Amino acid sequence: MSLTNKASVADDPAFQRRVRQAATAAAQNVASEDPNTANHEKRKAFATAVLTLPNQWAQIIAVGIANNGNVGSGVSDPSVDSTDGDSALEYVMSTVWDAYSG
Repeated sequence: MSLTNKASVADDPAFQRRVRQAATAAAQNVASEDPNTANHEKRKAFATAVLTLPNQWAQIIAVGIANNGNVGSGVSDPSVDSTDGDSALEYVMSTVWDAYSG
């Protein structure tokens, strides 16, 4: 998928809403994870930020999610609005969480 197409996915309001929901779900999980988890303090601080400003963070995180190699592939594509797409989106969210949390 071209960078222009990835940017279009990231800018899509419906995709951003799905990213927001996946991000807030992940944030809730991170907020209650074992404090001994690697990078827990940074992960928890980011979770608090996401829960405080979910719409703004969704726009930011959507860019990273749209760059995932499965976007546009039809295989575990997180950009597809379906049950499988939602599962893929939640998985990709978990893989980028540490990158966004610092």
